[in-house]
Amino acid sequence: MEEVRCKYCRKKLGEIEGKAEIVCPRCKRKNKYDTEALEAQGN
Repeated sequence: MEEVRCKYCRKKLGEIEGKAEIVCPRCKRKNKYDTEALEAQGN
C-alpha cells in the first residue's frame, strides 16, 4: 500500500496498491496512479 496525494493540491486521497484513477474532492481534478510501475523503478 502506498499513500497517494493529489498532484495539484496535495490533498491525501488514500492508500492504494495497483492502478487507480481518483477525482480529488477538493479541486475536482482527475489523478491517475500506478503503484506497480513505481515499485518497478525502485521508488
